[in-house]
Amino acid sequence: MSRTDRETLREWLYREQEGDLAPAEAAELKAALAKDPDLAREREELSRLSRLLVSEPLPVRAGFRQQVVNALPPAGWEAQHPRSWWLAASLFLVLAGAGAALVGLGSGRLSGEGALFSAVAALTDLFRSAALAGAGLLAASWKGLGLTLGHVADGSRLTAAALGFGVLCLNLLFVMLWRGARRAPQRSR
Repeated sequence: MSRTDRETLREWLYREQEGDLAPAEAAELKAALAKDPDLAREREELSRLSRLLVSEPLPVRAGFRQQVVNALPPAGWEAQHPRSWWLAASLFLVLAGAGAALVGLGSGRLSGEGALFSAVAALTDLFRSAALAGAGLLAASWKGLGLTLGHVADGSRLTAAALGFGVLCLNLLFVMLWRGARRAPQRSR
């Protein structure tokens, strides 16, 4: 039989109450309970508490759940109400509609059949191509930055020391800005 530390045995006590203990762990726990009276007393207390919780559930006052939810701070995405986005959404729709209309009118002169559908398809293809190009540019930028920093770091010790000094200076700058922002007086309205 392996010797298990006391914290693991105590964890097994809780898992035993939930019925989540493997047979080998249960056998080892039983052997440890026979040798350790403190552990056996803790098992009995847990068993008593478990029976008490099952037999006498605590009543919860009406509206308690709503009080807890109301007391929570708002999440970051809840901070701005959706009504504050109406201007941006309407401008996007106006610009998209104007672009589709202009492309549709221009392509309508070339071909009379399905001009609007072709214009929408062209705009969709434009947005998809722009997104792919942006993703590729972002990946290439990060790869280029990594290669540049790798080349700089592979240089001499003086270069590495200068790079470390620059990072230290940036950290000090950020700490000074952070402390200055904390000391700034709050303006009353």
